[in-house]
Amino acid sequence: MTCQRCFGRLRMVKLWDDMLKVDVWSCSCINCGDMIDRVILQNRASQRGGVASCTAVAKASCRS
Repeated sequence: MTCQRCFGRLRMVKLWDDMLKVDVWSCSCINCGDMIDRVILQNRASQRGGVASCTAVAKASCRS
């Protein structure tokens, strides 16, 4: 998947969520540092009419 800001390549990044006390996977752009996580994907999906599993979409799109 390419970055929507600079069209660079996205990579998977594991982050720590202090509120939930869990690791969270997100995509990070190698060029500009833009982040896309499951909350951003859920918000975009709700604006477009919904996606069954935003986490699956994130993992699949970051790997491509």
